[in-house]
Amino acid sequence: MPIQTLRQRLLLAVATASVVCFSFGTMIAMMRATHSVRVELSSALRGARDAVTVLPPALVDEREAQSVCAIFRDNRHVTARVASREGRVLCEAGPLASSSPPSWFLRTVAPKIPDVLLAVGSDGRTINLSADPTNEAAERWSDFLQEIVVVGALSALMAGLCGAIVSHGLRPLGALTSALSRLGKGEAGVVLSEQGPQEVSIAAAAFNRMARALRDADERNARLQEQLACITEEERAAFARDLHDEVGALLFGINTFAAAIEHSLVGGRIDTASAQIKTLKETTRSAQRIVREMLDRLHGNPTCDVPLRIALEDMKLFWKAVAPSVAIDVNIQCDIESLNEETRGVLAHVAQEALSNAIRHGSPKRVSVSVVKENSMVRLVIHDDGSVQASSTGFGLLGMKRRAEIVGGSLEIRQGSGWTVILSVPDDRATSLIGA
Repeated sequence: MPIQTLRQRLLLAVATASVVCFSFGTMIAMMRATHSVRVELSSALRGARDAVTVLPPALVDEREAQSVCAIFRDNRHVTARVASREGRVLCEAGPLASSSPPSWFLRTVAPKIPDVLLAVGSDGRTINLSADPTNEAAERWSDFLQEIVVVGALSALMAGLCGAIVSHGLRPLGALTSALSRLGKGEAGVVLSEQGPQEVSIAAAAFNRMARALRDADERNARLQEQLACITEEERAAFARDLHDEVGALLFGINTFAAAIEHSLVGGRIDTASAQIKTLKETTRSAQRIVREMLDRLHGNPTCDVPLRIALEDMKLFWKAVAPSVAIDVNIQCDIESLNEETRGVLAHVAQEALSNAIRHGSPKRVSVSVVKENSMVRLVIHDDGSVQASSTGFGLLGMKRRAEIVGGSLEIRQGSGWTVILSVPDDRATSLIGA
């Protein structure tokens, strides 16, 4: 299984270093044991050679040879072998092994020391002295084990201390990793302590700044989402108001013209029906134009509106054609074209909806539309003398109030001898034409 965490990698490095140190200590202990065996055997071999030099010049018989071998029976490191001129071994004496080290250790520490061959007397007899490393290697094996135990204990202690230091030193990094993981899961309130070494303090401070920035970004995104939802709702409501105010009125007119055409055709009034068909076509084209403008606004390509004065006159002509028996007066007493585009649009929509409500629901004989400037307010007043039993609530009236609020204005509806709708909008640039 591959090592994944930094802590595991560092602990593995510490363990590897401990093994290397233990191996190095073992190698040094082995070299010391080898050197000790070599020195001891070389010294023992020199001592044996010196002892042979003091022997009699000639060994007369085998009994004297045995007495020579007896000299080396107490020697722990040298084997002596007395041979005749013909090569026959007269006697041999060597050390007795009290204990034997492992064969691999004996092979490793045993030095290659050449034998010493000395002539004894003039009859060709010789003494062969050879070093035997068994006893010395056994002593060094005991010392070697003690040294290995000490080296192993020191290596293990070093590994444990280094592991503890690594674990303690990486604890802040573990806290940082945990905090990053929690932050990645969406916990916005994660905060790290900025206490500790300089590097840890700098990293913790940077993390806290990042966490605060993310929290601020989340809050901004939430506010933007709320604003987007509000804007979407406002756009939806505005689109619904446009459908009601613009298209609804035109559809009402188309339906009225269709009924009038049918009535004219049934009565045989072909000329009247022809004129009504022409008006119906114009109304249909107006409906198509308004739908195109609404679609352009939805696609971000708003079209240029006609001047407000002309729009009010067009409304007058349209509703005059829909309801010929209703007298419609339009009286503009201030410079309405200096108003901003949004305010002009609100005035046009409210005028259209108020005219539509008056003619469709009130059955009036006269409707008046006037625009005046009073101090810093521009007022649109639509009054009719129709029925007052019509409801003062409905989608159209709510839409007019909402449009007034959008431009910071107000809408007032009065009942008396008919209905009066008063729209007041602020605009300091409107210039009164009264007295000009």
